[in-house]
Amino acid sequence: MKKDFPNGIPECGTDALRFALCAYTAQGRDVNLDVLRVQGYRFFCNKIWNATKLALDLLTVKPGELYSAPQSVEELDKVVCGGKDKLTVWILSRLALAVEQCNSGLATYTFPTATTAIYQFFLYEFCDKYLEHVKPLLRLDADSCSEEDKQVMQECRAALCVCLDTSLKLLAPFMPFITEELWQRLPRSRGQGSGESETTPSIHVTKYPQPSEFERFRNVECEEAEDNVFSIIRQIRATRANYEVQKQLKLEVVLSEVSGDKVDSIEQFSNFITTLSGCKLTCLPDSTDKVPPKGCAVCVLPFCKVNILLADIIDKEKELAKLASRKESKSAALQKLQEQTSLPDYETKVPESIRLKNSEKFQELGKELIDLEGAIAALSAMEI
Repeated sequence: MKKDFPNGIPECGTDALRFALCAYTAQGRDVNLDVLRVQGYRFFCNKIWNATKLALDLLTVKPGELYSAPQSVEELDKVVCGGKDKLTVWILSRLALAVEQCNSGLATYTFPTATTAIYQFFLYEFCDKYLEHVKPLLRLDADSCSEEDKQVMQECRAALCVCLDTSLKLLAPFMPFITEELWQRLPRSRGQGSGESETTPSIHVTKYPQPSEFERFRNVECEEAEDNVFSIIRQIRATRANYEVQKQLKLEVVLSEVSGDKVDSIEQFSNFITTLSGCKLTCLPDSTDKVPPKGCAVCVLPFCKVNILLADIIDKEKELAKLASRKESKSAALQKLQEQTSLPDYETKVPESIRLKNSEKFQELGKELIDLEGAIAALSAMEI
């Protein structure tokens, strides 16, 4: 224990421990508990707290005045029925799926299904994507906005309220303390989305979100379109990271040879792409004769080519040398790890936790090498 935790076991908290134990139940009665995983769920608690704090800030219409949240799912449906903001349609569809998976996991006592569903939704979809999308929108001056922008802001605030309220209710059985504390702070959270009385004293006596309430929001077509958009954002972000382009610098991105059936969906999400990837976007359908400018790093996707203009941003020869050096370093680390794991007594003498970490590190190094090789190939082919 002294070797593993020279400074003692880190504080994790009751909520993080409960969540971890529920996530571990797939292993059976004997649990190989990893304290660092429990600590990771403590960081998840921090994320929940900070995300709620940000959401409450975005829901402040005027100083000291919070947005009046929809009191039912039916009322929310009326607010967002126009679907002007496509990412709001998407997040509500993902919320409906999370509600369905959580209920399924609890009904069959497969708690890891429920914990994984709400963890993935809250961290990777609600926080990483939707909150980042609505931040600039909800900080606009409403008095100077057009009627269409005001409608979009109304949709986003309504969806933000319901997503946050429902997420806390889904988390409540696993993290009772932090969810209670935060739920009490939500605007008109009592009764929201489930018809409880306004005097409901606690999140733990509210109705648990049911799939039948949220199934109206499921939109598989929108989710598929969003997957295409996210693949574009990942390519832009990866290129920015590979060439170490400063975050504050807006990249010029041209989408060329875009499949005809994908043009409309990409244009509908163009603001989202520019917000999350920090770029200026141009879309060229495959029917046009226009071509991207020279000096672009090109990433090929099944439905388009992502051309990222780097000619005036990087020095090609210097970047190739840096990428080659990073590739050499990663290759050496991978080879060293291979030698360690190929020793005859590795499986018997090395603890399981260390072998698991080595396996994860091996996969991570392999992925980084593939990314670096792709970056070198793209840069070598670039005409500057």
